[in-house]
Amino acid sequence: MLVSPEVLATGTAVTLIGYSGWQVVETLWESWNQSTEGRNRQASHAQRVASSVELARLEGLLKSSPNTTAGWRPMVVAEIADESSDCRSFYLIDAFGQELPSFFPGQHLLVQLPADKHGRRPLRCYSLSDAHDPRYYRLTIKRIPIIDRELDRSQRGLSDYLHYGLREGDSLLVRGPQGHFHIDPTFTGPLVLMAAGIGITPMISMLRWSLQNKPGRDIHLFYQVRNSEQHPFAPLLQNWKSQRNELHLTTFYSRPESHEFKGIHFDEVGRFDIASLRNYLPTQHSKFYLCGPNEWMLHLEKQLLEHGKEPADIAWESFGGDATSSTSTILPNDSADSERTISAKVNFRASGKELVWTGEYKTLLEMAEANDIALDAGCRSGVCGACIVKKICGRIAYAKKPTHPVHEDEVLSCIARPLENIEVDA
Repeated sequence: MLVSPEVLATGTAVTLIGYSGWQVVETLWESWNQSTEGRNRQASHAQRVASSVELARLEGLLKSSPNTTAGWRPMVVAEIADESSDCRSFYLIDAFGQELPSFFPGQHLLVQLPADKHGRRPLRCYSLSDAHDPRYYRLTIKRIPIIDRELDRSQRGLSDYLHYGLREGDSLLVRGPQGHFHIDPTFTGPLVLMAAGIGITPMISMLRWSLQNKPGRDIHLFYQVRNSEQHPFAPLLQNWKSQRNELHLTTFYSRPESHEFKGIHFDEVGRFDIASLRNYLPTQHSKFYLCGPNEWMLHLEKQLLEHGKEPADIAWESFGGDATSSTSTILPNDSADSERTISAKVNFRASGKELVWTGEYKTLLEMAEANDIALDAGCRSGVCGACIVKKICGRIAYAKKPTHPVHEDEVLSCIARPLENIEVDA
């Protein structure tokens, strides 16, 4: 019995083959498959070599005189996992297989990325999104879309680069963990966690640590997010909620889709404020932790204070650089001068530039960047200390209380402005 011919496309050629022609097909398939596997092996080998070269470069960088005491650690991306449509987790391990230091839940890492086209090595702070495990650190990062992928990454485009440019096996430099936004380990009362968007990341760390180390302690998590597409850790949170009676989780969707149902995907529609949460909040003494957009946190903090909560019981994290807590004050050498705009000369000694401060910029860091003076910067809010420069002379004021230690002869340029003529070693 004859077998109907079949059509096989190989490149641009079309061959009619019958039953006996399958041997030719198998030969062609095996040849193509071997060629593809060879290319894949070459690509994999090239990536391993590139990663090894990058790791060697990082080791050399750490041994150079400016970095010997900086506390940087080379780490390798062991695994990458998507948490939502726009959030991705990066599991980092020590490049030499060492156990990782412990940290307080809520703290962050300072990450140094490869140089961009301008030769600048951008720094960013990212909250740790898991409780301590000596085997790995986890960062969960939301991608902010950009159009120009060739832009100066020192200010924008870092999350986009991490999502599209970082692969498993790649190396990077990390400093920390650090930061003053974390659970008070001596406090045993209820915790109230309030998060919006990617602000959930330090809350996951706090939650897991508390469930593991303080079982039975009431934890109230109020989480505001757009919808299920942008809802990181949704399965994990629902699993914890179903298994642990001490966790009280209330999720708000600001823009739920038509297929998302209240009581299944989320608990409430819209955005929350303290007035709407009055019946949910614990009556006993509690600690409040906020993480989200700056204006959102300031609004909630103000409401909590108006409802009689103590400033010492409210903590929040900002990596944006524009927020000033209502409980913070300007810390200058002279508080009277700090409130008025002055004209002062700012001498950046190492860069050989002398500029005039007239109040056009918010901070010394902003002034430097606008005039092509490269300064390191991470959090841009006085938290991480990456922007510290040596002060040679002059007085400065801070727009908010620094949470990173700073000496008298140092300046946190991301939140500082001059009170008189100053000179810095930058």
